[in-house]
Amino acid sequence: MAERQTDIRYHKLKISIEYFQDVKLGLKKYEIREYTGRDFRIGDRLVLYCPDLFCPYLVTSPINYMLYDSDFPGIAASYVVLSFEEAEVRSDSEIDNLPDNWVEVEPLIKGE
Repeated sequence: MAERQTDIRYHKLKISIEYFQDVKLGLKKYEIREYTGRDFRIGDRLVLYCPDLFCPYLVTSPINYMLYDSDFPGIAASYVVLSFEEAEVRSDSEIDNLPDNWVEVEPLIKGE
């Protein structure tokens, strides 16, 4: 089980357009990501964007639950399910004003 933290960090992640729309509409409230070399924590936020389109950003509510491959045998090795309640649309200027504690951009994972 992941530990809660007091400092919020933002993970800027690429997402494909179909998943972007589902998150935006509130239909998808999780991300499945490789965690090798990442330090996702309860309380962190995800900043999701589509690199191929002129889409706004989506900033999620804090990650509220994490399920690792070691917690559930159906999750691929080195992957984690990150759960959040909602995501809000944000403009470029709003993203520019977020704290400077960005985490390195993760490559797009097909089939997310």
